[in-house]
Amino acid sequence: MSVKLMNRVWKHSRAKGTARLVLLAIADHCNTAGVAWPSLTRLASYVNVNRRNTINAINQLVKMGELTRV
Repeated sequence: MSVKLMNRVWKHSRAKGTARLVLLAIADHCNTAGVAWPSLTRLASYVNVNRRNTINAINQLVKMGELTRV
């Protein structure tokens, strides 16, 4: 868990709603280098939405520049 990254999301993210929750869930899974690889199923269960909504939120975050997919 990266409390520092979660704090950055709270302070600086422009994302709203499900996208913001997904970003927080991803930040919660980051290692010290800021890299995370949780499954879509895990993220969906953390945020309490279905897999499709999780995918849409991730795509929105990438489009906003708040998340980079490697």
